[in-house]
Amino acid sequence: MLKSSLTAGLLSAALATTVSSTHSFASAGDSDDYVGGTAVVLLTDSFSPPAGANVLGANLPFPGNPYVPILNGDPVPLYDATSLIAGSPAPTNVIMTGGKTVNSDGTITVSCIMQTTDGQPFVTAATPLTVQTLAGPQPANRFVVDFGNGYANAAFPVNGANDCGDAGDLGIISVDYFHTKLNGTELYETGDAPAAVLEDGGFTFAWGFLINGDTNADGSNDGADNFNRCGFIATFAPIESNPCPDCPDLDGDCLVDGADLAAFLAVWGSDDPDSDFDGNGIVDGQDLATLLGSWGFCATP
Repeated sequence: MLKSSLTAGLLSAALATTVSSTHSFASAGDSDDYVGGTAVVLLTDSFSPPAGANVLGANLPFPGNPYVPILNGDPVPLYDATSLIAGSPAPTNVIMTGGKTVNSDGTITVSCIMQTTDGQPFVTAATPLTVQTLAGPQPANRFVVDFGNGYANAAFPVNGANDCGDAGDLGIISVDYFHTKLNGTELYETGDAPAAVLEDGGFTFAWGFLINGDTNADGSNDGADNFNRCGFIATFAPIESNPCPDCPDLDGDCLVDGADLAAFLAVWGSDDPDSDFDGNGIVDGQDLATLLGSWGFCATP
């Protein structure tokens, strides 16, 4: 499938990122400042949590983290998982860059790019490939990018890439995956993604590559032992400003309560479109009757 000119342009910008350069997208997403729970891991074919993965690098929130990922900002390190647990985080050979832009059609595009700092492949001869699983030690055969976005999630201290789909829905329109081989060849795929929008704006994403594998069936090794940059660009439908559009709910929690009444009274007598439920150009008693008549929980559409 051919990529759209928009996506192709975003991919070109992403691939132009280097260790020393600033990664820049449109300014529309600059207020989103945390991409949480990002990691690169080695897995077996049958992943069985909590065992079954070797983490090569992760960026999780921790006190004093000087490398909080900034969407549309510079690349930041991923850390050694053991060092994070021990409380003395040490950077690995892998960095990540996150980006977000608002498209002209109202959709939201989010990117996550991983690359090694020394140009070597993600998996080398020195990388431990034995994974401890519930069934015992097994060889890892997949390199996986695991992207957890922390927006409005109490597990993460700062916001992330918001407006990315409706809670409980996939939310993705299209996804482009890419990786760059050691010889500079860039390989792309377009399709759906194993992702889920967990709450308004919060989503998880994972995409795997073979280790010592032939991704595009051209007879050459396209595995993680032969590429040093990879990532994805996902386009989401924007979330609705009010998930209960047929309900006089002003704060979007599908509950008409005192908070909505206070917001309503604050614009009494104005032409505020959100509180003018009957559309007559003024927030008045008829609108108040509508709000009070729907008091309590609203049914989602």
